[in-house]
Amino acid sequence: PSFVEISPSGFVTDTIQPADVLLSASDNCGIASMSVSPNLVDCSLIGDTLHVTLTVTDSSGNATQCQTFISVEAVPPMPSAITNCGSDSLMLFANPPSAPGNNVYQYAWSGPNGFVSFEQNPIILDANEQYAGFYTVTITGITGCTASGTLQVTPSQLPVSTPQLQISADTICDSEDFILSVNAAPSSSITYHWYSGTPPSGTLLASTQQPQLVIEGPHPGGTMKFYVVKERNDGCVSDPSNTATIYIVAQPVAVTTPTSITVCEEEPIALGTSVSGVGVTYQWTGPNGFSSTQQYPSVIQSATLADAGVYQLIVYRFGCASEPAFTTVNVLDKPETPVPSNPTSAAAPACVGDTILLTATPVAGAV
Repeated sequence: PSFVEISPSGFVTDTIQPADVLLSASDNCGIASMSVSPNLVDCSLIGDTLHVTLTVTDSSGNATQCQTFISVEAVPPMPSAITNCGSDSLMLFANPPSAPGNNVYQYAWSGPNGFVSFEQNPIILDANEQYAGFYTVTITGITGCTASGTLQVTPSQLPVSTPQLQISADTICDSEDFILSVNAAPSSSITYHWYSGTPPSGTLLASTQQPQLVIEGPHPGGTMKFYVVKERNDGCVSDPSNTATIYIVAQPVAVTTPTSITVCEEEPIALGTSVSGVGVTYQWTGPNGFSSTQQYPSVIQSATLADAGVYQLIVYRFGCASEPAFTTVNVLDKPETPVPSNPTSAAAPACVGDTILLTATPVAGAV
């Protein structure tokens, strides 16, 4: 059995030639003619197997015949793909068999990552490793005849996709670490080049095969910017990523005013701090359930012994916490009220010039 190929365009009729089915022939009188019947095929027969008869006639008019099978196959499209290093586009080409006229075929593409297209030569924008795999294009001629071709696109043929840089925090303290990362699995074929600044004039910080980089503190205060570039082991480099920004906050210093207070029972306790500014918040805690978020907390109007102890202040600047500062409050017992004693009375008044001795009940610790 042999085969013939025919265009699926619907415009072409092909003739089966004796050479398509005959391996060899000889005759003592010499061969005068050879013919195949049936010998005409069009694309409606694609996929069919025909039973054909070959007739060979010699120069004396003697003829002999043999039968065989011949399959009819479509001339397939020969799809191809092109990418440009540094670009993020994958260009596909159907490359259909030639046919008279324009717009002879309709096209249907399918491929990885849910790809579908009905263009002859589609372009996949922002192509990445998820688009590696097999692409099939099916062409349909004007009479409905079809043919398909398949193309494999390997990861090394794809553009190096532009990375999306992420940063672990928007705002941090100047002593804290933070992480730059790309949402991708580690790959021995990809190197990440990490930069501070903005493209294309950034300063290279490090190159890693891990899709993340830890930036250790301390850091200078203010705004810092970063970007990353991917490089494949064939030397193809991606476009720079988005620029990620982080704000570095200098750690505030908490100061309490005063640092020590001594009051008697029922006297007021006033706490405060001189620290202030944009983005500054406060957290006071202390004895007897004391809590406040004010720079100058509400005055404790009447101190009790339960209010004695250490009061702590933590100052935050844009969420960055200070080391704690303290005010120690001592609350002294209020002495007992003495009971006075007067030796005189209305019935026993003192005379002018007399000495009067006034006394009171003793109070411990009184002066």
